[in-house]
Amino acid sequence: MEHLCKKFREFGKELFCLESLQEKGQELCENIRICLLGDDDIIYLMKNIFPDELSKEYFQRTERHHPIWKSEAEYKTFFLGQVSGGELLKEFESAMAATAKYLGGNSEVWTINESLSERIRADLAKMEEIGQKAELDDKQDYTKEG
Repeated sequence: MEHLCKKFREFGKELFCLESLQEKGQELCENIRICLLGDDDIIYLMKNIFPDELSKEYFQRTERHHPIWKSEAEYKTFFLGQVSGGELLKEFESAMAATAKYLGGNSEVWTINESLSERIRADLAKMEEIGQKAELDDKQDYTKEG
C-alpha cells in the first residue's frame, strides 16, 4: 500500500481521498482514472500499474514466505514459555526493534533477500574495518604512552 500511495504522490495525487471515492473520480495520468475506489481497484493497481516486490510476492502462487509466528498470542506463548523473568524476551524485542529500524532505513521491503543480504554484508565489513582501525589507534596510543 505504501508503494501505491507513494506512486500517486509522484503525480501530485492522493489515492485515499474524497475525489477517489466519488463518481467523478480523479485522473492519475493518461488512461488511469480512479473513481468509486474499492478493493478491486487497489488490487488492479498493485498487479498491473504499479507492481513492486511486495505486491509480486503477495500475488505469487508458487513461492510463499512463512512468518516465524502468526499472531501475538503465538509469539508470546513461544517466548514466554522459554523465558524466566522476561529478560530473554526483552533482549529479543530490543533486537527486533533494532532490526526493524535498520530494515526501514535500507529497504522498502521488509523481506531479507539477496540484495539486502549484500547490503548487510557490506555494512558489516565497513564496521569491522572501523573496529580494526579503532583497535589500531588504541594500540598506537598505548605504545606512545609507554
